[in-house]
Amino acid sequence: MIDDLKALAIFAETVKQGSFRAAASHFGLSPSVVSHHVTSLETKLGTTLLYRTTRALRLTDQGALLYQHAQAMLESAETGFNLLMEKGSLMGNLTISIPLLLSRSGLVKRLSEFSAMHPKVHLNIVATDQRVDLLQDHVDLALRLGSLADSGMKSRSLGEIPRSLVCSADFLDAYGELPTVEHLAQCPWVGLSMMKKSRTISKGDQQLVIQYDSQIDVNTVDLLTEFCIQGVGIATPPTFLISRLLESGTLVELFPEWRVEPIQISAVWLSSGGETPLIRALIDFMAEETIV
Repeated sequence: MIDDLKALAIFAETVKQGSFRAAASHFGLSPSVVSHHVTSLETKLGTTLLYRTTRALRLTDQGALLYQHAQAMLESAETGFNLLMEKGSLMGNLTISIPLLLSRSGLVKRLSEFSAMHPKVHLNIVATDQRVDLLQDHVDLALRLGSLADSGMKSRSLGEIPRSLVCSADFLDAYGELPTVEHLAQCPWVGLSMMKKSRTISKGDQQLVIQYDSQIDVNTVDLLTEFCIQGVGIATPPTFLISRLLESGTLVELFPEWRVEPIQISAVWLSSGGETPLIRALIDFMAEETIV
């Protein structure tokens, strides 16, 4: 039975990592040893658990069922280990993907505090605006901005990022004061390539969707802000990034009585075997305070 439990753990990690070689590296074993343990499980159970190709592995229906229970076993064991540790002595490795925008926010301070509290935890933080595949890219936890697609992953809201409707002083001189908020749709904007070309703004019970055109589209919020400063067009950058620019008059807030719909921040992780005590602890810690 002990050998079966070891084989189950190796099988589960092989599925998680996506290859025998990656699982072998994780355990410090050779790929042939990993393959032997998986094959021994298949022989004992009399069924194929994994379809193997030169490029990828794919679970059979029987393999998916076993993987679900193997993950439950491993989670239960890890929970038991952590319960026996003293508070504040979490340990393990955690790979986290965050949007580039949040690398300039209070999130960095919160992650630094968490790291200081748990010296046995190693955080590998990847800042990117590319939407990572948690399973394929071996990411344990990802922070995402905006509405979430129905991906089957677990998620938790971590707050929101306020935005401001702004343009440069030069832009305002060129176009003059806009008579009504509806005229925003007739002005040039700086577009953000990962977002649709519309903004929802509200004032009290009133809500308005502004559809706009852009001559320049960018893929980062920093570039969005820089082109806005250059007078290319209107933009809605996060308020925390431009507060000093507003104070200096470099950027001017348009229709300040109207509020731009904020950007939602969510933590996402794999629904099958992805929620470990370490991940739960970090999510709970980030949720205690605002991270922007």
